[in-house]
Amino acid sequence: MEIFISDISKHLDKQVTIKGWVYNLRSSGKIAFLQIRDGSGFVQAIVSHPDVSEKIWEDTKRITLETSVIVTGTITKHPRQEVYELQLKDLNIVQISEEYPIGKKEHGPDFLLDLRHLWLRSRKQWAIQRVRNAIINATYEWMGKNGFIKIDSISGRRIFLNRASSILRLRSCPTAACSISALRSVRKKAKRAATSLNSG
Repeated sequence: MEIFISDISKHLDKQVTIKGWVYNLRSSGKIAFLQIRDGSGFVQAIVSHPDVSEKIWEDTKRITLETSVIVTGTITKHPRQEVYELQLKDLNIVQISEEYPIGKKEHGPDFLLDLRHLWLRSRKQWAIQRVRNAIINATYEWMGKNGFIKIDSISGRRIFLNRASSILRLRSCPTAACSISALRSVRKKAKRAATSLNSG
């Protein structure tokens, strides 16, 4: 049975399959711990060498951070905490990830913004985005119930490229033809900026 990690408490003592990425990993002797995330939550998968085949154990040792995997095992509950774990029985590596650039040491904001798409995978950013999402949804709900409507305007909007410092501005246009012309201009500027970034 394939499930999301957020539903793991509903499947205690059952065998399930989870698709996700390896957020963290560590090993000690004949046991390995894989922190798996799937977008809905995080769970620890426990790999015990005596309980799996030699191939699975060797595959476990090949795993790197952000490797995408499909894991199957039995859901158990920690004896002293409200924490659920997966006792792994089967492991399928979808793709081995290259070396992950964001380590456990402190990084500056410029470095993290350049790797924003990867930084969003961290636990802290994962939590921040859910708080942000709840606030935005609550705001929209209140506005909708009180007669407000949402209008998206391109006036003064900023478009961020790969680097936080690369910004293009759009000016408001009174006609559709003007808007199309402005968008084409912005597209050309974006391509030139992207080419400049790639060559640098």
